[in-house]
Amino acid sequence: MLSFLLGAGSLQGQSGRSQPITYRSSVDGESLTGVLWAPAGFNRNGPPVPLLVYLHGGGGTGQVLLSHFDGALTRELDARGWIGIAPDGRRWGLASQGCEWRTSAAYVNSSDPNVGPGEQDIFDVIDWAVANFPINTNRIYLAGSSMGGRGAYIIGLKNPDRFAGIAAFAPATDMYELFLRPDNPVCKEGMVGGRPGDSLRVDTMYTITSARFLIENAYNLPVFHGHGTQDNVAFNIPGTGRFLHGFHITSDTTWNGCHGNTNLCFGHTPTLSELRTRHPDAYDWAFMFTPVGHTGDARWIQGARKSSDALGTEDPRNPGALIGTIEFLSRRTRQISPDTVVYKTYTDTHRKAYWTEIRITTPWQDVPGAVRAKRNRTTNSLDVELARAAAATFDLPLAGLRVGPEAPLTINLRRLVERVFDPALADSDEPLEPQLVLRGDFSAIRRVTVLRDGAPLPSSSVQLSERELAISRISAGAPTVLTIRAEASGARTVSSVSAASFHGSPLAQESIVSAFGTNLATSTLAASTVPLPTSLGGTAVKVRDSAGIERLAPLFAVSPGQVNYQMPLGTAAGTATIAVTGGDGTVSTGTAQVAVVAPGLFAANANGQGVPAAAVLRVRADGSQSSEPVAQFDAAQNRFVAVPIDLGPESDQVFLILFATGIRYRSSLSAVGAQIGGVDAPVLFAGAQGSFVGLDQVNVRLPRSLLGRGAVDVRLFVDGQPSNTVQISIR
Repeated sequence: MLSFLLGAGSLQGQSGRSQPITYRSSVDGESLTGVLWAPAGFNRNGPPVPLLVYLHGGGGTGQVLLSHFDGALTRELDARGWIGIAPDGRRWGLASQGCEWRTSAAYVNSSDPNVGPGEQDIFDVIDWAVANFPINTNRIYLAGSSMGGRGAYIIGLKNPDRFAGIAAFAPATDMYELFLRPDNPVCKEGMVGGRPGDSLRVDTMYTITSARFLIENAYNLPVFHGHGTQDNVAFNIPGTGRFLHGFHITSDTTWNGCHGNTNLCFGHTPTLSELRTRHPDAYDWAFMFTPVGHTGDARWIQGARKSSDALGTEDPRNPGALIGTIEFLSRRTRQISPDTVVYKTYTDTHRKAYWTEIRITTPWQDVPGAVRAKRNRTTNSLDVELARAAAATFDLPLAGLRVGPEAPLTINLRRLVERVFDPALADSDEPLEPQLVLRGDFSAIRRVTVLRDGAPLPSSSVQLSERELAISRISAGAPTVLTIRAEASGARTVSSVSAASFHGSPLAQESIVSAFGTNLATSTLAASTVPLPTSLGGTAVKVRDSAGIERLAPLFAVSPGQVNYQMPLGTAAGTATIAVTGGDGTVSTGTAQVAVVAPGLFAANANGQGVPAAAVLRVRADGSQSSEPVAQFDAAQNRFVAVPIDLGPESDQVFLILFATGIRYRSSLSAVGAQIGGVDAPVLFAGAQGSFVGLDQVNVRLPRSLLGRGAVDVRLFVDGQPSNTVQISIR
C-alpha cells in the first residue's frame, strides 16, 4: 500500500517532502484524504520513528501541516526524522445549509452524517500510518490549531492511553463560550446538535467538547499549550474581562467559570497549574504565550530565548530558554501502565484508560463519573476512589497485580471527593454502590473468598470465571477495605516477577526473573558456571511462549520457596506458561505476560524500593574520573540508606549508573527516558551490562537543577513502559 504513495525507497536520500494520502473509514467505508510529510532521508525499512498527527482548524484542510508556523513544523519534523500526518476533515454537510466551513473540525463521533465519525477518523488514519510505515507506537503525538487544537485536547483527554503527548495551539477550550458568539449558528451548533438547554444530550456534547471539563484526565498525558495574547478568536487577551481560553485552562486560578451575563455558570474547573501543584508527580505540562493573534508563532514550535514578550516554560536542559512543542514532546513516551490512573467521563462511549475502566451511573446526563486508582505492586494492593460509578474494572496483568493462593489482593475503596477536581464530583451525594470487576487469568483458581472490613461477603456477591472476578453489592459510602483470597484448583502454582522491581507482568526476554511458590526445590543451590545451567539439584524451569515454543530457562539459584531464572532468549511476546519441576518431580505452574521491554531497577535492599543498586561516576574538567557510592548500610536500621550525592562545581559532570533488567531490547536510545525528582535527565547509555547474565545498565547525567533537592525519586521510561521507582539523595 505504501508503494503507490511514495514509491519503494523513493524517499531515501531526498529532502523532506509531502504527499497526498487516501485512507478508508472503519465506520462507514468513506474514502478520506489528508497530507503526509516524510522527513529527509526517510527509510521505510529503517527503525520505527515517531508520528505527529496534526489537526486543522474550522474549514481548513491537512495542508495546514505544511504552511502553519511559517514552515517551522516541517523543519522540526525533518530535523528529528519524524513522520507528520494531517487528515482532512470530512466534507461538511452543513455547508449547504449556510455554514461557511467546507470541511468539518468537529473531531467527535456523531450519528449525524453532517458531522460524521470524526474522532474515529483520526484513529483510522493513525492505524493506516502504523500499517504502512515503521511507526514507534509509543511515540505518537497529537497536535492541532484552533478547532484542531480543541480536537487535540478532547481526543487526547478522552483517550489518554493512546498518545505520548498532545499539543494544542490557540484552541477553543469551552464550547459554551463559542455558543455565545454572534457567529453563524449552523456551524457552531452543528457540532454539538443544538443550543444549551435543548436536551441533556446536547448539554453533554457541549461539555465533552470543552477541554476544561476533562482536564483532570491529563494525569499521565503530557500537554503543551501555545496561545497568542492578542488572540480575539480563541479569546486570550488579558485584562479585557472576556473568556481567556489559554489562561483559564493553564494558569489563571481565579476565574469563576461564568460566561458574561448568562446562566452559563459552572464554577471553577481546575487548571493545569493547580493540578500539578496538588499532584507534583503528575500533570506534566508546558506552555508558551506570545503577543500574536489567532495565527500561530514559530517560537511555540521551536522554542525561544526568554524575553519580555514571551511567557512560557523554561527548558530544564537549557536554562534561559523557553521549551518548544517538539522538544517538549520528544522527551515523552506513551505510558502503558502508570502507577496511578485518573479518568473522568460523561458518556458510555469513553470509559477506559490504561488498566482501568469505569461505567458511570448516569451517562449523557451532563454529570460526570470518575475513578482514581493507584496500584502498589509490592503490597499487591489497589487504592480506588470513585464518584458516580456503577462499575469499575481493573486489568490485573496490565497493572502488574494478581490474585492467587500466595498473593491476596487488597482493595481500599472510598468516594472521590477532591476539591481540585470538578465541583460536580466533589459535591455529589449520589449513593456509591459499585460493582468491581477484576480481569486476569483465574483458570488455576478453585474458589475466591472476599472479606469486607474483615467480614466475608456472601457467595452470591462473588462471581468467578476463568478470565473475570466480579464483586457486587458493595456499599462504599464510607472507606471500605476488601481482601480477596484465592484457593488453588489443586495444582501447585508459581508466580514470576521481575527480580529487580518485584513487579509482576510484563517480563522481558533475557531479563532476570524470580519465581515464588512452595516446594520448588529440595535444597538451596546457586549456579557457579557461565553459561548458566538449566538444572540445579533436579529443579528446572520450562517456559512455553505464546507461539507454543518451549525452552528451558537458565538458572541463577534455587530454593524451596524461590527460583531465580533468566527468561529464555527468543521468548515471544504474549502470555507464557511457566512450569517449575522440583527435585522431587512435582510440577508448579503459572503464567506471565512477556513483552519486548519490561524495565526494572535493582534496589540495594533487594526489594525494588528505596535506594538503588547503583553508583556515581564523576568526570572532572581535567578528564579524571572517580566512582562514588549511592548507598551505605545502616546497622541500626538494618538496611541500606542513601548517601547524598554532591554535584560539585559546575565543571564536574556527574553520572548516575543504574543497574536494571528488561531493557536491552529497547527500540532506540531516544526511547529511553529518565526522570529524577520530576526533572528530565539525559540518558547516555541503556543496554546490556556485559559482565553479568541478564543484567542491564543505564547511564544518566544528573542535571544541576537538582542541586540541594535532597531525597528525589528516580524512574525510567523505556518504550513507554515505566520502571519501579527508587530514591537517591542530592546534596
